Amino acid sequence: MTPDELEASVWRLLPVTGPATDPAIVLRIVALAEAYADAATDEARAVRERRASIFAAYPPLMPCGTRAAYVRHLRHGEDPCRPCRDAMAEHRRLHRAARAARAMGLAS
Repeated sequence: MTPDELEASVWRLLPVTGPATDPAIVLRIVALAEAYADAATDEARAVRERRASIFAAYPPLMPCGTRAAYVRHLRHGEDPCRPCRDAMAEHRRLHRAARAARAMGLAS
């Protein structure tokens, strides 16, 4: 039930003039409001479940001490921690060594 549908239903129940003093009308309006609240709760639950299923498809975050965590620190505007800096330094050393080996024709 959308907010517009709720409003239209309530207006159909209200008398043309004066307050809604008939208990039956008041109870029906309360029932409509409860149905609207339940629908909103169901929709919110469905949204949470969809988001959970989307994020479940992502791989877990790599722990500190890896190149991926180093990049994550930078992406979040943080200074990388010592284990991440060490991991990135090791990655750069290995990359430079592999590049030098390819330049010398030692590796394919």
